[in-house]
This record gives sequence, structure tokens and C-alpha cells, in this order.
Amino acid sequence: MPARKLSKAALNDLRYKLNSITLYYYS
Repeated sequence: MPARKLSKAALNDLRYKLNSITLYYYS
């Protein structure tokens, strides 16, 4: 698996967690 694809998946996971935290604090 290319490192580029792996880092993109990690970025998406980080973004998802960030959105979850943001929604948690602003709900």
C-alpha cells in the first residue's frame, strides 16, 4: 500500500475525530 494512500486515510480518520469532538463541544 502506498504511503500516500495510507497518510490520506489517516488524515480522514483525524478529520472524523476532530468533527466528532467539535460536535460534542458545540451540541
